[in-house]
Amino acid sequence: MPGKKSRALEKMITKYHSDQAHVEYVTHLAQYVFICLQPLNKLDEIHLKYVTLAVFLHDIGHFIGHREHHEHLREYVTQASFST
Repeated sequence: MPGKKSRALEKMITKYHSDQAHVEYVTHLAQYVFICLQPLNKLDEIHLKYVTLAVFLHDIGHFIGHREHHEHLREYVTQASFST
């Protein structure tokens, strides 16, 4: 994910103490699964970007608390304003 958004995501990963190696591993895995299933689900490139974004953000909720960390992230993303 090149550009300004990528730098913003990397800052969030650092700020919220996410494990960069884990994020990279899960990103690779999620993209591989997406590409393998693409002939079946017929999703386009924008959906791959959404998957990649979700992976970058998937465990930031751990910063607030381990239990239900996905809910913390949902609340954060809902309230945040991500500009292009």
